[in-house]
Amino acid sequence: MRIRATRSDDLTDLADMWTELQEAGGRLARALGRGDFGQRLAEMAKYRNGRLLVAEIDGELVGMAFVLNQSLVPMVETVGVHVGFIHVRSAHRGRGVGKSLIAGVLDYADEVGAAQVSVAVDPNMRDANRFFARLGMRPLMTHRSTSVSVLRRRLAANGLRAEVAHDLNSRRRRFLGRSRIRAAMTRRSDREDGHEPAADAAGEERELPAPVSRG
Repeated sequence: MRIRATRSDDLTDLADMWTELQEAGGRLARALGRGDFGQRLAEMAKYRNGRLLVAEIDGELVGMAFVLNQSLVPMVETVGVHVGFIHVRSAHRGRGVGKSLIAGVLDYADEVGAAQVSVAVDPNMRDANRFFARLGMRPLMTHRSTSVSVLRRRLAANGLRAEVAHDLNSRRRRFLGRSRIRAAMTRRSDREDGHEPAADAAGEERELPAPVSRG
């Protein structure tokens, strides 16, 4: 088995593996999209801050991995590498292709002086998650993703709900304020008419009953 950087004549095989990766389903596959992947792969092959690696057995490409040279956390100087995606063709799984690709990632990490390695894994892909867990890779953070249009709709809906809630609270405060003013005016009027309000068990002032005359 040989791990190497991709070449221009690999694009046909890479496109086939890219299609397999998308057909595997899952959130990551949906996020990869179904656009012009031929152009994308060609751009990845020339990416300066990363490398598109392939695994080759007897001249056949059996796996690929795209690794980026970037820190794991923004604003942190520690250099790291991130595996954006990794794929092994189904007919060649269980033969150490995945581990060989990770070894190629480590070689790239040594080349750029990276001290940390991270990998993107679909949370629903149990086999892949178990594979990386066995290699000692543990969850670091959760990346959540959605489309720009969905996020805009959610923000607009949340803003509308917040505006409605604010309006309802303002109305409630105004209503309670007017109720207190009316209650105060009623008590004042009662005092001026000669009726002394008394406090009930709950601390609320109430009007005393008129005396009953006995003949």
